[in-house]
Amino acid sequence: MQRVSIRRWPSCVVVAWLVGAIVLSSAHAWAYSPNAAISGSWFDPAKDGQGFTLQVINDQTVLATWFTFDTQGQQAWLQGLGEIVGSTVVFDSLAQYTGPTFGAGYDPTDRQSTPVGRLVLTFDSCHQAQAVFEAKAPFVDESLSLQRLTELNAHRCDTASAPETFPLHHGLSGAWYAPDLDGQGWMVEVLNAEAALVYWFTYDSEGNQRWLLGVGEVDERAIRITRLDIATGGRFGPEFDADTIERARWGTLTLRLWPCQGASVTYSEGPAHLAKSNQIQGVEPLVAINGTESCPPEITKYSAARLLDQATFGPTPEAEAAVMRMGPEAWVDQQLATPPSHLDLSDMHCMENFEPEARAARGVNEQYWDAMPIRMFDLFIDAPDQLRLRMTWGLSQLLVVSRDASDIQEIGTGVYFNMLQDHAFGNFRDLIRAVTLSPTMGQFLDNAGSFATSEDCPECLPNENYARELLMLFTLGVHQLNMDGTVRTDASGEPLQVFEQADVMALARALSGWHIPPLDETDPRFDDCDHPFIWYDHPMVPHTGYPRDAHDPGEKTLLGTRIPEGQGIWADLESVLDILMAHPNMPPFVSYRLIQHFTTSDPSPAYVERVAQVFADNGQGVRGDLKAVVRAILLDPEARVGDTPQSHLKNFGRIRDLVLRRTAVYRALGCPSLPTQMFFLDEDDPNYGVRFLPRLPNNRPFGAPEVFNFYPPTNQVPGTDLVSPEHMLLNFNGLEAMLNALGGDARQYRQCTDYPLFEEALSRDGPALIKLMKDRFMRGRQTFSHEQVMLNTYEMGLRDWYWNNQNSSDPEAKHYLYQFSMFFGYTLLGEEFGVIR
Repeated sequence: MQRVSIRRWPSCVVVAWLVGAIVLSSAHAWAYSPNAAISGSWFDPAKDGQGFTLQVINDQTVLATWFTFDTQGQQAWLQGLGEIVGSTVVFDSLAQYTGPTFGAGYDPTDRQSTPVGRLVLTFDSCHQAQAVFEAKAPFVDESLSLQRLTELNAHRCDTASAPETFPLHHGLSGAWYAPDLDGQGWMVEVLNAEAALVYWFTYDSEGNQRWLLGVGEVDERAIRITRLDIATGGRFGPEFDADTIERARWGTLTLRLWPCQGASVTYSEGPAHLAKSNQIQGVEPLVAINGTESCPPEITKYSAARLLDQATFGPTPEAEAAVMRMGPEAWVDQQLATPPSHLDLSDMHCMENFEPEARAARGVNEQYWDAMPIRMFDLFIDAPDQLRLRMTWGLSQLLVVSRDASDIQEIGTGVYFNMLQDHAFGNFRDLIRAVTLSPTMGQFLDNAGSFATSEDCPECLPNENYARELLMLFTLGVHQLNMDGTVRTDASGEPLQVFEQADVMALARALSGWHIPPLDETDPRFDDCDHPFIWYDHPMVPHTGYPRDAHDPGEKTLLGTRIPEGQGIWADLESVLDILMAHPNMPPFVSYRLIQHFTTSDPSPAYVERVAQVFADNGQGVRGDLKAVVRAILLDPEARVGDTPQSHLKNFGRIRDLVLRRTAVYRALGCPSLPTQMFFLDEDDPNYGVRFLPRLPNNRPFGAPEVFNFYPPTNQVPGTDLVSPEHMLLNFNGLEAMLNALGGDARQYRQCTDYPLFEEALSRDGPALIKLMKDRFMRGRQTFSHEQVMLNTYEMGLRDWYWNNQNSSDPEAKHYLYQFSMFFGYTLLGEEFGVIR
């Protein structure tokens, strides 16, 4: 079935009453069970100029408003509540309301109700319905063939159910009224992120019914309708003639409905130069569409910064404004659609490129052994694909390779990083295939050159390192899991194991025979380098040299599933991926690890299960859709419930690791790249001005001490049962790194656009500096636990230290930073910054 979707209305167009040209193609009828998706506007093209708004309140109840005319040609609107019965909605009584007069003299007690008939809507589909009206005089019986006119943004027919979370304005669809002016109100239909259709059902100055309508722009905190129209000329029943409908501009309307507290409606009646304006205060939601809230939490600076703490490398004023403008759902969707940024590896094939003379000639200010993590930091700090990069940072701690635990060259980690970037929002199957064929991983866990026992190599045995970690650490885990991540046990309460040693051996055999591609000595990179590191550039390939038969061709049984003999190395790899992806442990295992990285170290079983269900099926029958999984993690109700400080869940959150601490500081300062340079050396030193990597004990990117990552994902806080992997960073070395928040001297930070704001506040007074710290690092909160201590620190020495430095005869004193760095570090040492909650 095809339909015309209303995306954005031209300024001269107001729904079908004003254009009479929206046609939905027909399809054969079948029984359809109405649900929230039928909410919206409906009309009969043969009798254009009148129509219905339907609002599904709950699983059984629908509010209908029929905007039409009476038998004398006057505007009329008929309302009633209907019950969903099978494929029908039955309204036992529609009523017409009259009496109150429009304007300042409006009195709700003047309202009178008159029953006008019974209405039955029978739905053929989500797009077509039949209306039968059994009237009471003066109305007459009527039958209409209805077609859908509008779909609400959060309740489309092609969506199985309304999303649990959405940008704030999507929840505004429904009915609104002012209790003091009961008897009139506004039907709001949010069509998309930019447009909303609004009906105003009210009365004229003589107490007769009047209805007005218009399409407005969703303009941040308001719906603004510059043309609100009134229709006249229709006559109810068989005499209805669409050609007699006349439409005229009545005025303008602005609805400020969020936050719900203090919501209001402003209108002006008549031509602009003679307009009579008024405002209706105390507007409240009357009816919300089933599955949504009319008044979800307001998107504040605090809630925007909290989402950014979870999904980026640190909030910035610009990013906060984007979340507040777009809403969490749209912001996440935009990030999911942002293309990947990549590390520049063009000079990393040769260590000689980083000798002082060559480095100076190329304008590069990095040492070879720090170049990759420094360039990663540059992306973490300033690249636009922040959510993807956070995903890659998380995947690098799940699918671990480490330069510190092997002889991998820096370029190898760079190639691996770019591969993770490319697959971060793809399918987990494709990611595992790419990891398996990665020469970096092949070197790290010895699957490169893992050869089967053969006639040429009778002493060869497939290496089990990668096979074991692929099962245990990367995909399935050790114990069998329920969908909510809890461990399955046998009758005696002992955990059930996922795999046995025989499975490891079978998997090693299935993955035997891969090798790093041979060097191409014609590669031009040999021209400027004696020993270039270029074997990381391409995925591993099947081994074809000596020994022959490097891949084991025999039958294997992996996790109870047979892999046929003789199907070849590529088919064996795909069989392995089939078996792993189908295993019931994968959705909860991977989902749990990713939740730990983004939102909370100790997620509830219900949270894990909701995300795992998305991993198992993204709603379109696809398993392993990482984009859908990340979206589910960030927009889950449990993740968003803490968007107001008073609603934080107990023990929800994660300790900010050392990388995220550093990047949050640099992003809040407006730094375009990692601001660490050796200005403290003599200017004739070859390393003067060279960038260095901050101290990151046990947290250097791709520098884990072993394949188990920096810290085990099951690490518990001593003395509790609370899981917190990053708690292991809270040792002497970790705290020392946290305290030295601004390494180096001030020269390197003056490239950061907002650093002067901190210097200006430092020179002014303690409260100004503390306020700026709270605004940039603590989501704008009113206070923090040790605020008075830091104010005292400022008054007792920091102010004088800064004044003395700026007025010193020593030109270097202006660049001293140590005391200010310590002030920064101590201010950010508390949980208000140190824990992402």
